[in-house]
Amino acid sequence: MGAVELVASLPVTKSVLAWLWASAAIVFTTYILLLYTYRLTLHPLAKFPGHRLAAITLWYEFYHDFFGHGTYIFKIREMHEKYGPIVRVTPYELVNDPAFLPELMPASKNRRNKYARAMQVFSFAEAAGATVDHDAHRIRRGAMSKTFSKESRNGQPISLLPIFGAFTNDLISEYAYGFNSHRLEGPNFDLKFFEMINSFHDFGALALQFAWFMPLMNSIPQQLLLKLNPGMKSFVDFKKELLSNIDRVKKSRLDGKDSHTVFDEIFDSRLTEHEKRPGRLLEKAQNISIAGTETVSWTLSVITFYLLSIPRVLSKLRAELKEALPDASSHPSIKDMEQLPYLSAVILEGLRLSMGTSNRQTRINPDDAMVFNDGKKQWRIPVGRFMADPRLKRNLMSFSQGSRQCLGMQLAYAELYLVNSAIWRRFGTKQEKGEDGWLELFETDKTDVEMVADMFVVRHS
Repeated sequence: MGAVELVASLPVTKSVLAWLWASAAIVFTTYILLLYTYRLTLHPLAKFPGHRLAAITLWYEFYHDFFGHGTYIFKIREMHEKYGPIVRVTPYELVNDPAFLPELMPASKNRRNKYARAMQVFSFAEAAGATVDHDAHRIRRGAMSKTFSKESRNGQPISLLPIFGAFTNDLISEYAYGFNSHRLEGPNFDLKFFEMINSFHDFGALALQFAWFMPLMNSIPQQLLLKLNPGMKSFVDFKKELLSNIDRVKKSRLDGKDSHTVFDEIFDSRLTEHEKRPGRLLEKAQNISIAGTETVSWTLSVITFYLLSIPRVLSKLRAELKEALPDASSHPSIKDMEQLPYLSAVILEGLRLSMGTSNRQTRINPDDAMVFNDGKKQWRIPVGRFMADPRLKRNLMSFSQGSRQCLGMQLAYAELYLVNSAIWRRFGTKQEKGEDGWLELFETDKTDVEMVADMFVVRHS
């Protein structure tokens, strides 16, 4: 009897399951339709122009940045050309005209939060540069602000980008911990380290779309991570090196050594012990090391390319440097080099062409609505929404602006002034040689320095 009842109940069970699946599908479809309808009609940003797919779903951006490998920035440019200076590029995000930057990125007296979703691309969310809240950012930034204030080859072709990367990382390590990484002296300039940093950005689109992606990656034990992907050894070694550097700073302090590195200033600051815990300091160290390496090294590479591509510009620069530094072997001072108008112009043009980070510079006003005038209409942006400008055509945004401006800006400028003055005072072109020789491009053209994708930083061919 029991067996008969069991057999008889099977069709009923299948019917119930089928009904449940159908009901779930109907509920989900209805929810999506209502959500998309809301975003197009009643959402606070519904009145702003833009592509309708961009307005209803984040998957539109994900498609172009993941499957298109960082090409959404070019789609945004098309939207600007079609819809005008203010465009809705995601359900929650607007992109604006550069003239709006003073309102979008004001001085420190006005609060501006960063966009939490945009910060998902970092594995160091508690570093100052990735801190969302305005007030928390000011506290974390203040703990480091003083430190960052403004105060031979055989003729074979070599890639300058890893060389500049090794140099900038050695310098930022010295600055942050007081210990040189000696990457510049390593075999092939420790190319694997530079490639490891560059590989971070391959996960950017996934991290932006899925909030759980980076926390999941960070939660995987190191030994398991190495078994799953032996190529992650460079990243694991990188984190171990950073933790070791932090410990060395602590030991130097206990030994009574007087040093003034970034982490000395953090330890001396009024930050709470929670803010000084190893996990957050590791995130800060990652942020400093990566940010201090790839952007400046790329700018130096772009400047080198264009100077060698345009000999008359290089000749004019070298003439200015010869006058300022009669002895080619002398060590230039930052203060003196900053007074040279042509060198300054070369550096600014290099920053414009290299762009630094190519991602949208997002800001949120948590207190007041902002008003943008496009010449035809005044657009009132609701409280808690934000605008950004990826084109940066009329304003130099290499270091951002306002209270969230890059903390390492003055250090980056110092590197650009000193490296460029040192190189171009000593080296010239094949036609106009310098005291230490000459440089020329090898199988390199403009396509090698032009942006082909936005991977948070510029991805070139």
